Amino acid sequence: MKKMGPMVPRPNDPLFPTQWPLENRDLETGAIIGLELNIREAWAESTGKGVVIGMVDDGVDLAHTEFVGQGVDDLHFNFTNGRANGNPVAQNQTHGTVVAGIAVANANNGKGIAGASPDARFASLVVWDAVDNFGTEEEIADMFQYRNDRIAVQNHSWGSSISAQLDAMVLEKQAITRAIEEGRDGKGVVMIRGAGNYRAWGWSAADDGYSNDPRVVTVGAVGPTGRVQSFSNTGACVLCAGLIGGGVYSTDRMGASGLNRDSSDDDPEVGSYHQLEYLDLGNSYVLPQIASLVALILSVNPDLTYRDVQQVFIHASRHFDFADPFLQSNAAGYLFTHNTGYGVPDAGVAVRLAKRWTNVRPLVEKLYKQDSVTQLPDDGLQLQVFVNGKENNFVASPSDGLVPDDPIEALPMVDVGRASGPLEVDLTGKVALIERGDTFFSEKTRHAADAGATFAIIYNDRGGDERYIMGGMDFSPISAVFLSQNDGASVRELIKLADDEPPRAGLSLESSATVVNVPDELLCEQVGVRVSMTHPVRGDIRLTVQSPAGTRSILQANVLDVTSWRSDWTFWSNQFFYEQAKGKWKVAVTDLVKNFTGALSSVELTVRGTSITDADIDGLDDNWELEHFESLVETALGDPDKDGESNAREQALRTNPASFNGSFVLRYHRLANGNLRLVWPSWRGFVFRVQSADQVLGPWNREAVVESGKFQTEWDAKPEPEGGRFYRVQAELKP
Repeated sequence: MKKMGPMVPRPNDPLFPTQWPLENRDLETGAIIGLELNIREAWAESTGKGVVIGMVDDGVDLAHTEFVGQGVDDLHFNFTNGRANGNPVAQNQTHGTVVAGIAVANANNGKGIAGASPDARFASLVVWDAVDNFGTEEEIADMFQYRNDRIAVQNHSWGSSISAQLDAMVLEKQAITRAIEEGRDGKGVVMIRGAGNYRAWGWSAADDGYSNDPRVVTVGAVGPTGRVQSFSNTGACVLCAGLIGGGVYSTDRMGASGLNRDSSDDDPEVGSYHQLEYLDLGNSYVLPQIASLVALILSVNPDLTYRDVQQVFIHASRHFDFADPFLQSNAAGYLFTHNTGYGVPDAGVAVRLAKRWTNVRPLVEKLYKQDSVTQLPDDGLQLQVFVNGKENNFVASPSDGLVPDDPIEALPMVDVGRASGPLEVDLTGKVALIERGDTFFSEKTRHAADAGATFAIIYNDRGGDERYIMGGMDFSPISAVFLSQNDGASVRELIKLADDEPPRAGLSLESSATVVNVPDELLCEQVGVRVSMTHPVRGDIRLTVQSPAGTRSILQANVLDVTSWRSDWTFWSNQFFYEQAKGKWKVAVTDLVKNFTGALSSVELTVRGTSITDADIDGLDDNWELEHFESLVETALGDPDKDGESNAREQALRTNPASFNGSFVLRYHRLANGNLRLVWPSWRGFVFRVQSADQVLGPWNREAVVESGKFQTEWDAKPEPEGGRFYRVQAELKP
């Protein structure tokens, strides 16, 4: 029983319709028309009341109309000058005001925008001084542990400004640990970090020590199309993503001090809002969305620890870009990509989950070390070409997209010229040999993939022996490798020499692989890898880790950093959540560029998770299996109740794996043309049967079979001019 609608009314803030990340619906029907956080459904349960967000930035315009009553006056503090004041101290400091508005702007005040958690309050924590220099080590350490009894969430819309690995300073690390282990009465301050804004330069979220911390929530950015934004860095440490793009408005400093230079002596509110155009975009403006969602869920369940918050986001998130070549399911059935982690959270789902969430079991963290003294092979991507029974080997360069970590067996090779346009030839189960020129590498590879190719070989049309890593290929659906002009000519000559049997080509990586055995039965949360090695150019190295169940996580690839390898750096991955840790983990180190070599000495693997009893090593606790199934025959990916939720997910959510748990809500809208629109949730893997009848108990007539929609599923009916009509929708798992 619930005496309320499924969502609260739209706020009366005039710019709210531009805030599509919060709500992206048809104003007439309420139907979802694009990506959104589903914020009004969450607001029906929580608006963030009772939670304080620390806005760690360059200050917030505390006099702004949208922040009246929103700030906590006795918590504002400037750590660079020691004053209890959260306002900006320089003319050009506008960033914090824009960030804060996205999170906590007043709702229903008839002005501007609405924050994602409008009843949460905020503390402005200033860490940039009057000349826009970042605070000292001591000042930032003071910030991290400031009033952690009252500030539940910290929003850090800033990050590293160099491509090299940059860690937190010693005092900062100590302060972060105190905030997470002792803050909120031991439940931990929830820290929101960004993936970074330099994707086009090959930067990685894993190289920012603040974001590469397994205890924080690291956030990427998704655009209106559902694809990761072009600026958002990759990284296995990314947990989830927010939404940005398309002219979203936020608050701006009032008067002439803001980004919007419009001002009026008679009305100080003129120019106090700013539209975030393309040049303004960055992870800065998705972080306060996620910080707000934390406020919403802590408001309904303040007992959640920082680990609980991470896992609520994992279960409430969903993906929109299924063409992402890095999107894969881990062994527990959770979809993950190093572009956007587990996806974009649904605020309504997150709040509902938080209300009934049971705290996770105590954290166990264990480290395993394996010595591995070996020389690292140089220039390790190998192309094998077989002609007339003879093997010919060539060294190739990869792209910044898919790389064949597992060998690709030799397949028939077809020379398709430059592949400048769609290919007529059927390349199913074959390899495309392509000459550089006329169009982008990504276009050539897409044409080959569309024709069915398994992988592509692109050779240079100039430069003799010159070759390099191909850029712009991060969304190519197949692997592609690059040969020099001379090697390309050699391959073409080999093709001409082929007798009756067609030439074949295969790929392999020459890596230094170290196996680390984990003897303990642990259910994974985060996994960290530290490699002790000498190598003069870190950017030459590809580093991956593969779990005993076969899930592979990319820890480093194609970073543009010419500094030497750091043996003191631990790369963290969120990709293995809910997998069983026991067994053999494989850490592979590959040098993908010629000239410099390195030597490996040891590998350390750290597992953060919880202890379970798991004799059959399937990721399901034996006691849980026996309680629900009276045997150990079930698997992590099994779904005995056919509700689309795997046993691994049901175990994590503490739901009954033998009882259907889906929440199916059928709603309707009357359209302007008189039609009736039925709307219901989209469930992946289900098909929906629409039926109608003259009587409430039937008999039922079949109207349509409807596939699951991207955002929601809908079907339009044209009612009869007289009388009543009953409709029902049945959800069934696809065969």
